[in-house]
Amino acid sequence: MRILCLIVLLCAAGCEAVFGPEPSATPTAAFPEVLPSPSPDIRFPTEIPDDVPVGDGVTLPQIAGLPANAAVSTEIALPTLARPNLISIPLRDGRVIDAEVYNGRAGALGVLLLGASFEAWGGLPVSLREAGYTVLTVGEAVEAAVLAEVFEVLAVQPDVSAGRLVVIGVGAGANAGLIGCATESRCVGAVVVSPADAPALTDAARAMGPRPMVLAVDAEDGASLATAEAVRQAAQAAELLPYEGAGRGVQLFANRPDFGQIVLAWLAAR
Repeated sequence: MRILCLIVLLCAAGCEAVFGPEPSATPTAAFPEVLPSPSPDIRFPTEIPDDVPVGDGVTLPQIAGLPANAAVSTEIALPTLARPNLISIPLRDGRVIDAEVYNGRAGALGVLLLGASFEAWGGLPVSLREAGYTVLTVGEAVEAAVLAEVFEVLAVQPDVSAGRLVVIGVGAGANAGLIGCATESRCVGAVVVSPADAPALTDAARAMGPRPMVLAVDAEDGASLATAEAVRQAAQAAELLPYEGAGRGVQLFANRPDFGQIVLAWLAAR
């Protein structure tokens, strides 16, 4: 019996020597299996079943208000994007300045924007255009001496009423705009935002005569406030609007949206 047990042990040891120990389990990844992306199902809006969720999208009130299955009338005026035309203005001194033109309704005022980049004006040019005005935005600083050439470009736009131009100037553009408007017979008014101290401003205010102007400043900007007050006293028809914490220059339009509405109402009275 002992001999038999010894033979069995020897046989088991021999098998392990030949075949080796039990193999380890195959390692698996610690992250889930990546599945292929689903194939897109592109359909026309009218082919999408009612039980399929869709995003909000863009709704046109003129179309959304129609009855179910109603035909869309071609007479519905759909909204259009207000995109400016980029132009170049050659000056007599050899310089060329870039400008943007937003065309408005025929017979309306022409509005010149000075003193800020195209982007810095935000939505003001579009708001003016939607109100019917043709807008010329100059994208770089220009001095009052060449403003007559810029006014001429605005005056010859097809929708601008002859002899009815207005300038809106901010920062350095405020000074140039007021001085340029004072010497331009077709300029019927000026909006002056954050003017800088300059002796020529009071002379320009007197030269404006009965033509109206709006002066707007940050009440905490002492130097600009003092300049605006001096201009108001020298002018025949000027309104001064000091705002608390409104910022300087074009920032005033962004920080005080009510001022933009005041300007629109002021323009409508011209």
